[in-house]
Amino acid sequence: MLIDCIAEMLGRAYGCPCNYGQAKGPDLSEILVTTHSEKWFEDHCTPELNDRAEICWKEILLSMTTRIDKDTYYLNIARVVAQRSTCLHRQYGAVIVNNDEIIATGYNGSPRGEVNCCDIGVCYKDSHDFPRDPKASIHGNQYGSCVAVHAEQNAIISAARKDMQGATLYLASLDESITPAPCNFCDRMIKNAGIVRVVTG
Repeated sequence: MLIDCIAEMLGRAYGCPCNYGQAKGPDLSEILVTTHSEKWFEDHCTPELNDRAEICWKEILLSMTTRIDKDTYYLNIARVVAQRSTCLHRQYGAVIVNNDEIIATGYNGSPRGEVNCCDIGVCYKDSHDFPRDPKASIHGNQYGSCVAVHAEQNAIISAARKDMQGATLYLASLDESITPAPCNFCDRMIKNAGIVRVVTG
């Protein structure tokens, strides 16, 4: 097979035919692990050359089957929710979880029935408050001059209070340069809703 020829060349050039996890040369590990047996890896791979304790086959399978933890899982969902945001400056998503079930989701944006800033290409806060403070787009700053409902608020008003007792709220931003945090208004609502834990990312 062609893949065997390529693997043989990699073996000669880099000491390992699948070249798993190496900076130089193509990584054929995911292809080879689906087409070759463990015996093939035992016969051809040389983990000692790359200071690995296990042969590539075992490391590859482990990397392919490692599950993310639940906080990461729900934060990833919150990031997807944030993609529905109508804000031109910051996009946030919130997910309320209780007993490992999603109770409600919410993203920041204009109230129902009002024009979305993203649809008209103009931020209400920018056009009605000059000069705009550079910090204004940070979550909660200049709240009074912004028409948006925050992600946490939209999630909370979409859930029944009895379902939020002891719940966790996950808050994520599409801007990876910031770590989101509930503003003062949202923090009060979170407490009154009965949510006991906030995870951000």
